[in-house]
Amino acid sequence: MKFLLALGLASGFVVCTEKGTWVEESDVIHEEAVVTQKVYRGSTFQSPGMNKIIFDGADVDFEVESYPGSGENEFYEKFNKGDKVDISYNTIYKVTFEDLNKDGVKEETDRKIDRYKIIDIKPKQ
Repeated sequence: MKFLLALGLASGFVVCTEKGTWVEESDVIHEEAVVTQKVYRGSTFQSPGMNKIIFDGADVDFEVESYPGSGENEFYEKFNKGDKVDISYNTIYKVTFEDLNKDGVKEETDRKIDRYKIIDIKPKQ
């Protein structure tokens, strides 16, 4: 099953909330992908211009939006439609725990993909 990932670069972490939910980050995953689209939306009176680049991967489709001059904009400037790339990323999960046995130990009751965090995108060698 393919997923669509739309993001700018974000920092990842693991944290526990009072409600028994953890945010957990996977090991680094590498995926080959191809640039399928590059879109530029010009600036208007109300908003600055925005760039979007879309990568079609085997398991995940990656969509990176950026503003000219931002750190994420390097991907838009670096790659062209049809380029093959290697994307390294993490899967960020929300994991829920609950004390099902009432023994004071919380067991994992649910694990859902929350988002993906791109680490780097490099040209495929």
